[in-house]
Amino acid sequence: MPTDDGYLMLYHGVDRYSRYCVGIALLDREDPRKVIARAPMPILEPDMPYDVADWGLKCVFPCANVVIGDEVLVYFGCGDVHIAVGRFSLKKALDFVKQYPVK
Repeated sequence: MPTDDGYLMLYHGVDRYSRYCVGIALLDREDPRKVIARAPMPILEPDMPYDVADWGLKCVFPCANVVIGDEVLVYFGCGDVHIAVGRFSLKKALDFVKQYPVK
């Protein structure tokens, strides 16, 4: 998502427990290869029964987002079977991730 502060990016990765979780980072607008800030912990973790695939994988992964004013709707896969939607404040997300600048 382009913002005045940079590109806000949601991504998925695997934690030490083999769970697919969603992270958040802020990338430079001029050079998106440069990471400005990155939260050290996931912002979304698989914790609901539908986040577990039939074969046991626990996962959530972002697929798409829609920005309406300050509200972000993020559509995410759950357990490789379902799709859900969550929402958050763009301003609060930027304030949160900027607490973790990358050196």
